[in-house]
Order: sequence, then structure tokens, then C-alpha cells
Amino acid sequence: MKHVTLLFVVACAATCYFLGFPNRVAGFPGLVQSSQPPAVKFAPCEPQPSPDLEKEKAELLRLHKLDREAHFETNVDKLLETSPEEFITVGRGKIVRQSKADERKRFTEYFRDAKYYEWDDLEEPITHISNDASMAWMIVRTRIRRVQKNADGTEKQENVVYAGIMTYEKRDGRWMRVANVSTVEQPTSDR
Repeated sequence: MKHVTLLFVVACAATCYFLGFPNRVAGFPGLVQSSQPPAVKFAPCEPQPSPDLEKEKAELLRLHKLDREAHFETNVDKLLETSPEEFITVGRGKIVRQSKADERKRFTEYFRDAKYYEWDDLEEPITHISNDASMAWMIVRTRIRRVQKNADGTEKQENVVYAGIMTYEKRDGRWMRVANVSTVEQPTSDR
């Protein structure tokens, strides 16, 4: 019990010393304290307001709509507005970390001489947002129909169904796309 009491007194004295309470610490003449007010002030803990998860979901769906617009406009800048400096993609058995510059280069090539006829959700996106609204994910299933001119001027058609999950992080109050896992299926004629 003596050790616990001594430890408590030392901890209190050290706290007083480092927080700069005026005068000396009683019983510890070598610990002179600052006459300045404490540099650290303790505020009572107050509960933080809960985020409006419906509002956050609406914002994520708005970003998904902007991604659609970016594809139809073949607008790389619009597509990368919510991309951080590093983006992770998972697909075809690989994990790839790409810089924003690499993403820009990839989508510039992907959009070059492309025209979109469809980039439409086949199902309502499934979203989940963490209780503190710091992370989220969205699963989508999208039909994509587009053509792109090759270097020789011939058009290559692409008609696929994309299904994937996009992971988001809230950074400085904005949702940022941080990782994507994707699959692509060639649709059959009856879809």
C-alpha cells in the first residue's frame, strides 16, 4: 500500500510540475513550478454529435453519379477529384498501388477516343458507412457499353458488366476513394 501511495504522490507532483501550476509542489522542494498558466487545459468530455449517415450516403451516391458523368464526358480530372495521392486496386489476382499520376495516365489512355453508350447501374448501389462516418464502402453492379478507336482508327467495342466495391475514407471533411476491388463479366445476349 505504501508503494501505491508513493506512486500516486509522485504522479500528482509530476503532473502539477508539467502542467505549470504556480508555486512549489508541496513536499517536493526541488520541483519549482512556473508562475505561467498551464499550457494544457483540460475540458470536460462532451459527447460528439452523431453524424447524419443518410446525408453521408447521399454524398457517396452523388460521387458515384459524378463518376458516371466523368465516363460519359471522358473527363479524367472529374474522375480523379476524389482520388488521394495513392490508390489501391485489386483485380485479376493482383494488388496494385498506384500514384495519382499513374491513375491519371491510365485513365487518360482508357478515355482516349472513347465514347460511352451505357454506364448504368443494374442494381441499386449497396452502401455502408462507419458509425463515425470516417470510412465507407459502396458495392455496385454496372453495365458498361463503349467504343474506343484503336491507333489504326478502327473501333473496338466493349460490352461488359462490372461489379466491384469502392472503399472511401473521410479526409479533411471530404470522401476520398482509397481502394477498389473489381470484377468484369462479358454479358450474354439475354441480359
